[in-house]
Amino acid sequence: MSLLPGDREASESQKTQDNRLKLVHRGTFVAQ
Repeated sequence: MSLLPGDREASESQKTQDNRLKLVHRGTFVAQ
């Protein structure tokens, strides 16, 4: 099973979103 370039980008974007949410929940989110 191979990921298409678009799928990989979506996955990376999802990771970034998840990390951002984690920071928000921890109360350490800094708006860029």
